Amino acid sequence: MINKEFTIPKSFKIEGAPDGKSARVVVEPFERGYGTTVGNSLRRVLLASLEGSAVTAIRFEDIHHEFSAVPGVLEDVTDVVLNLKNCHIRLNGKESHIFTFTWSGEEGPVTAADLFAGQDIDVFNPEHVVFNCTKKGSRVQMEIKVAKGRGYATADQFELEHAPLGTIYMDAGFSPVV
Repeated sequence: MINKEFTIPKSFKIEGAPDGKSARVVVEPFERGYGTTVGNSLRRVLLASLEGSAVTAIRFEDIHHEFSAVPGVLEDVTDVVLNLKNCHIRLNGKESHIFTFTWSGEEGPVTAADLFAGQDIDVFNPEHVVFNCTKKGSRVQMEIKVAKGRGYATADQFELEHAPLGTIYMDAGFSPVV
């Protein structure tokens, strides 16, 4: 019988990408099969255990369901909701925050930076287009709820019985890791 010592990793380094948005973790050497085990554990921690922020509900003024068209907006409510899910944000301070956003500006794209301007929220993809305004002077008003959490939560976990008519609850991927 061969008495072989257990291989313990001796090298550990983190290589950050020039864009500052990603990193590569290199740990070696591992015993055969252990790299996958450790890698999967690290992935699960990064995706499910770190706290992050996400938009959890939205309500448009004078829009009562998610299959409506918004006057003066190229996208329908469903597309705006999907675009909001792709906003990479961080809520500073409290557990949740509700604010009103009003746009009565020029034609063209309304970005995540426009949407969260003046709020205690950091936006990591400020150029992300949430919707496109099609008419100068058209007015879009919505209430947006941003909350903190961990992992992934379905919309039914956020629903409140006393919420105003037209409130659209959204599934939320809270993980700050993409």
